[in-house]
Amino acid sequence: MKQLRRLVLGSTLCLVMIWSCQPAASHELKVFASQMILDRPGRTVAFLSWGHSLPTDELVAGETLASYECVAPDGKRTALPVRELSFQEAEVTCEQAGIYQIVAVRKPGVFTYVYDASGRRVLRRGSKQEVTDGKIDYAMRSHQFAKAVLIVGQTSQSLPPCGHTLEIVPLDPPAQWKAGQPLRVQVLLQGKPLIGEILTATFVGYRPQGAWCFAKETDRDGVVSIPVNQPGTWVVRVRHRRPAPEAERASVDYETFTATLTLEVRP
Repeated sequence: MKQLRRLVLGSTLCLVMIWSCQPAASHELKVFASQMILDRPGRTVAFLSWGHSLPTDELVAGETLASYECVAPDGKRTALPVRELSFQEAEVTCEQAGIYQIVAVRKPGVFTYVYDASGRRVLRRGSKQEVTDGKIDYAMRSHQFAKAVLIVGQTSQSLPPCGHTLEIVPLDPPAQWKAGQPLRVQVLLQGKPLIGEILTATFVGYRPQGAWCFAKETDRDGVVSIPVNQPGTWVVRVRHRRPAPEAERASVDYETFTATLTLEVRP
């Protein structure tokens, strides 16, 4: 816990620079843990990140979360405690060897891009019918999914999908997540490969803050090979946008989906 507090304190003192290889529609939800690789069964502390700065940025309001769970290697799900406003730190007891997933889903939110009186394009909370100031560009309903992978002991287990609407799944077992080896991941939308979408990746400590050091389009199988030449904690992100149902176009133009994956790459 002391290690986590030092990590959180150091991170929140950093200046936030939002710079990405693709436009950032909004903040994104991410999951981290104080220890992501345990040599044997034990405990770690999970926490959430909301924003762009890594590993933490803004506090997370508990009321915005639809779910926050730990998925054990045998598939058992345990709800993690949620507080009103915090980094949502939660102690996780890992009793089995294998792969644990800490998964979080944010409640859908509706936002509208408008041009204000000065001509700036800004984001407002609410639908096109609810936003009254500025010239409307478009409105979107945002869906956010996040997960972190914990490796406990020696395991040859591969990571199964957790069932999120949009998710990123490593294709190789954790023993191959090493610096200097490509990290192959597959993007799934409703369980099927998502083709031709830009996937980005970066590692904690990369500068400038808020930047992504890798970007590539998913292939016909929804797969991207990431050249992870740096050990440490890596974050992978994908976004997908599609038109909202015709019946909702008066309020919302698009449905947007964002998924993040956090894992540890060994030296």
